[in-house]
Amino acid sequence: MNTTVVSSIESAMLQVNNGITFAFLDIDVRDGKTYALAERLNDRNIPFAFVSGSDRARLPAVLRDTPFITKPYVVVTVTKMLKENIAAAFA
Repeated sequence: MNTTVVSSIESAMLQVNNGITFAFLDIDVRDGKTYALAERLNDRNIPFAFVSGSDRARLPAVLRDTPFITKPYVVVTVTKMLKENIAAAFA
């Protein structure tokens, strides 16, 4: 399994076509909000979670059921979510 870190929404959109199996998304990034990216991941059935200091209540309705880890986060919470999604991807 590979890990990729990107610094823009444009770069992240390109990764969707590169066979990713899971993504952690911050909501507010340098070049905007990641809502369109999240919707694209949903459309392709790629699991993801938001890891953000943003207010979950401000998510668009279509994204409100997305797993959400509030910053500052506990590493064990992030690790657990990653393990669960990796297990599901290879089941």
